[in-house]
Amino acid sequence: MLFLTQGTDLFAQKVSKVDQLVVEFNEGQVSAQVVADEYLELFNSGDIYKCGTPGSIFIDKHKNQLSESTHQKALAIPSYFKSSLATQTYISDLGKFEISYETTGRNAVPLADGNGNSVPDYVEWVATAMDSSYKHEVLTLGSPDPIPLGQSYEVYLANIGPYGTTTSDATAPGGTYIVIENDFAGFPDNTDPDGKQRGAIRATAAHEFKHAIQYVQKGWSGDADKWLEMDATLMEEVVYDEVNDYYNYLLGFGDTIFEEPYTTIIPGSYEDVTWALYFHERFGVEFWTNVWQRIESSLSSLRFLDAINSEVTAQGEVYETVLAESYLWHYASGGILSPVNYGFDERRFYPGSYVKNEFSTIPDSLSELSTLSKFSADFIEVDLVTPRSGQIGIDLVYEEPAIQLGLIVYFLNGTVETRFAAANETGATNLTTNWSWSEISHLGIVFMNSDPFASNSYQFKITATLPEVSYLAQNYPNPFNPSTTITFGLTVQQEVTLEVFDYTGRLVSTLLQGVQTAGSYEVPFDASSLASGMYLYRLKTQNGVFHNKMLLIK
Repeated sequence: MLFLTQGTDLFAQKVSKVDQLVVEFNEGQVSAQVVADEYLELFNSGDIYKCGTPGSIFIDKHKNQLSESTHQKALAIPSYFKSSLATQTYISDLGKFEISYETTGRNAVPLADGNGNSVPDYVEWVATAMDSSYKHEVLTLGSPDPIPLGQSYEVYLANIGPYGTTTSDATAPGGTYIVIENDFAGFPDNTDPDGKQRGAIRATAAHEFKHAIQYVQKGWSGDADKWLEMDATLMEEVVYDEVNDYYNYLLGFGDTIFEEPYTTIIPGSYEDVTWALYFHERFGVEFWTNVWQRIESSLSSLRFLDAINSEVTAQGEVYETVLAESYLWHYASGGILSPVNYGFDERRFYPGSYVKNEFSTIPDSLSELSTLSKFSADFIEVDLVTPRSGQIGIDLVYEEPAIQLGLIVYFLNGTVETRFAAANETGATNLTTNWSWSEISHLGIVFMNSDPFASNSYQFKITATLPEVSYLAQNYPNPFNPSTTITFGLTVQQEVTLEVFDYTGRLVSTLLQGVQTAGSYEVPFDASSLASGMYLYRLKTQNGVFHNKMLLIK
């Protein structure tokens, strides 16, 4: 159920071009005039596109560096010249929004009036969507209120290219005003049960109102302004989960995480929204509210990624591991689905991710040197033609300690497991598991460069390890209450029995019995029904019988 708008490829090329120019401007390679002219060309192209706010922000921020002709062109665009936009107004039910609209001319809204109150249904739909966005984003999520007490925020309806635009204006309540498309005729599909027109209104209301909130938090300034579009697009899904307009932008833009995970997501835009959605689904609804509060309350310009790092750490997680996991969620979307619930809630509707290398056999040596650009990832897939003995492992060699390793294993029984390893100062690390190659259908590997400033290189080797001798290890934890794990290893495939006895020699549990392949095993033991005391566990193999003791304390 992935939609792509007719003409999206052309639009994507134009957006990618202006995004690249913004990057070059930030690096001092092009002038503000070049970027502004490109934005104006996009505005005047007549193409349908997501949001005009980035262009509005850029032109306003750098207006002193622009020519007079550029100023005049900007004033001719409805998104910037609100005084010519409307002749009639409607106040939303909450009294928070004043919707200005026209019923004739190029900016006219659809005239259908189902309830006969002389206000077009379309206008009332916009008002309702704005009220709902306010209630969710301000009252539920706790974002700062951009609407001054006792005043109504200005929303204009006009025939524009983008879904909507938020523009700064010192005379407007809250310092900004919003312009929303007047009819959404010909705009992309979405999944709103009330029709795609209502869906487009809802998505735009949630999106642009978040821009208004961002403005009162930091005035669209600092490092965080590079991520405004990603954040606003996230609000579409958070406020209106049933709309899914963002599906339209997960393909076709070249640098999306699904198409080119090896391309940096800095700065994040609407096509990267699933990266932000990962944190929302993984940590809960308060995560992004907390991140933006950190940014807002910082005395200096707190970097966006540093604010995320602080919030992840505050929640007891490891930032680098979380970054790698976010890419594993993308890998596990689309066609690479597990029967169990792993990854995004709507992963089955997402495209599959680009896989850099696919292996049907395990190479005997290190891979060729690969270089990842800043804050990007490579996906590797292993689907063996012939099952291997031994257990899954990965060796990782790298230049700088910024490469994160994530592994997702799809087992034949329909379950999945993940493991992570972080680079350290030694230049090499490895990830070892007790998972047998014979137990899996396939696996995915992500190598992620967590450095937001520089590229980093790495090499890897996929391994199939076997114990050098058969063994029975001490259970862990020990003493225990009420559960513990018993670990043992086999050098060859053989018949084994793992049993637990009380201290009188009475058999209390048979944990494992049957033929097991060579490798290491972790077997859980739950002693909830047993009394405190010393217990013996015994492993019978063709290589001999192994014993050990463990202590249950309740």
